[in-house]
Amino acid sequence: MTEAPTTKNLILETVPSQNVLRKEWWPLLKEIFPDKDDQEPLKQLLERFKDSERNTFYILRDKDAGNKAVGIELRQTDPNIPGSMYVPWAGVTEPYRNRGIYPLMSAICDGQMKEVGAKYVLFEVEDPKRIHVAYPDEDPATVTRMTEGRINFWRRATGSLVVRDPEIDYIRPASSDDRKIQGYDLLSVRVLDDKDPMWSRVFNADKTAMSKSAYRRFYMEMTRLQYGDKDEAALRQELPAVDQMLAVLDKSPKQWLRLETSALRPNLAVKEDVVVAPSQGRKRSYAALPGPASASAGAGLDALHARSQKIVAGADGQAMRGRAKKIGGTGQKKTL
Repeated sequence: MTEAPTTKNLILETVPSQNVLRKEWWPLLKEIFPDKDDQEPLKQLLERFKDSERNTFYILRDKDAGNKAVGIELRQTDPNIPGSMYVPWAGVTEPYRNRGIYPLMSAICDGQMKEVGAKYVLFEVEDPKRIHVAYPDEDPATVTRMTEGRINFWRRATGSLVVRDPEIDYIRPASSDDRKIQGYDLLSVRVLDDKDPMWSRVFNADKTAMSKSAYRRFYMEMTRLQYGDKDEAALRQELPAVDQMLAVLDKSPKQWLRLETSALRPNLAVKEDVVVAPSQGRKRSYAALPGPASASAGAGLDALHARSQKIVAGADGQAMRGRAKKIGGTGQKKTL
């Protein structure tokens, strides 16, 4: 087991150059998400980096280890999709997991995005019912516990809401080939501006369900943020998974889709006095989203792989591995 570092001070900054993206951010992506099918090519990431209006790359550094890069995050926005934000990748290296670091990092990112008008974060988590195909060599019961734990983490640590309706199976374009279909995830949303009246139309009164129309809208927003702001017809023709998902939704008579509402398990992670602070240096610009400026960054990192779909850290004291890594081990809790 990797010994946990003794760091107490971490700095979150936006990636300042293509050189840093190439030499630090990209290697961390491969380390945190080792499954090659879930990695976007460096060439594509460099193209995204050039479009700073829509893509904000973050890097987390350990001040107590010579500013070593230990975490990453990518947030995507689009001025033509106001209020919406999508997170394809976020994570920290294994020694830094389960120490309460991801919620701190995430809250800083959320706060900065709120200041430019973002109202909610969209991402995906693994579906315990269907994820076993991605872990063919692992014990099914272990995989189920792991993915249930991840859902619990995102709900408990970040207040995210997960759509888990037994009659609607979420599908999306595969990370390695967007003409293929990936079918083992769930749509999730984290509300940043809970005062917006839109939420009364998105959720039912007791927040046990999301309207089908909102679900469809969020699905298309994530698709456009990842694959380009094209019209629905073009995306359906280009991406078979999108065409199939929309066909299922439009055919279904359901008007509300069930949210995960099971009782939250307590946080068993090691509690530490860790500080994650935003860098005071030069920052890249954020998307110019319309909407009022709102609260500043809060406190808040473990690991989320959204659109390319994988959460690799941070549930209930257990370090979460990437799909290409084994789940088994000593069974000891990691002090990340």
